Amino acid sequence: MPGLDDELREAAHRWAEETAVAQGLPPKVMDLDVLRDVCELLGLREQEAAAQTRQTGRKRAGSKRL
Repeated sequence: MPGLDDELREAAHRWAEETAVAQGLPPKVMDLDVLRDVCELLGLREQEAAAQTRQTGRKRAGSKRL
């Protein structure tokens, strides 16, 4: 993240991994569908995701907006 020094970034990374493992989750999310869904929910990389959908043909029924 911009603005974080290396020590704080490292501490945040360690905290995220430790809390995930403590909850029985993997330390990193590796499922691309989950990562795409999170990005969509947060409104991140909307244009990039749309370009990937066109290239891969990936489309979800729940992605249609009324």
